[in-house]
Amino acid sequence: GLNVGTLAVNTHCEVRFNATIDNDVPDGTLLQNFFTVSADGVPAILIGPANTTVQAAQIGQPTKTVSVSGGGTPSQGATLVYTIHIPNPGARIAPNVSLVDTLPAQVQSLQILSAPAGSTNNSTSTEVNIANITIAAGGAADVVFQAVIKQGTATGTQIANQGSVNQPSLPAPLLTDDPSTTAAHDPTVVTVASGVSLAGSSKTATDVNGGRLQPGDVVRFTVHVNKTGSASTTIDLTDDVPLHMASCTVVST
Repeated sequence: GLNVGTLAVNTHCEVRFNATIDNDVPDGTLLQNFFTVSADGVPAILIGPANTTVQAAQIGQPTKTVSVSGGGTPSQGATLVYTIHIPNPGARIAPNVSLVDTLPAQVQSLQILSAPAGSTNNSTSTEVNIANITIAAGGAADVVFQAVIKQGTATGTQIANQGSVNQPSLPAPLLTDDPSTTAAHDPTVVTVASGVSLAGSSKTATDVNGGRLQPGDVVRFTVHVNKTGSASTTIDLTDDVPLHMASCTVVST
């Protein structure tokens, strides 16, 4: 109790105090507060209640973007970096936000690059699972992770990925949206490129016996294939022998 001291005749006093609502109180909970007041020779009187209702937290549309680490094309062996952005447009903090994102079958080597301070990382090798995220009023939280496109993934394959964000105030989890498209609540899609370049390949011709090239001489053609890129691939070579030449023999490969 609180003793406010002696009050003069026909005076009043005012007491103000603050109390913090627990983070796990459900939205819509009615909080009622009573107090009792008494004085010498006066029975205690129950006053109240003072009522207030817990407001719902607000979670805006979460988005998910993707880029290739170091630049370049999303080819076999390339590292994809995903960023999930979770906004809180409301006037109160949004506690107990969680994110779950199951990796597509075409990627591996999951690594969480960053998560909000104070959150809990329950991720596995195939699933992003970040819990206990707290987002300030009018703020946002980002989760960044990376995964590697598996070798052998065919060129043209579409890798679709979508996360799910939840919070006790939400009637249902929110799916992430790809902000680069006009579609709503759509997964973020990466199309696998070949990741192979044959630029810089060359071909030379040499008279085997040296000297001046004349009818009957043997000409050796050397083809140099220059392959760059992180993806493995099978090289096919086709070469049509020029007119006025015959007896083609492959010397080495």
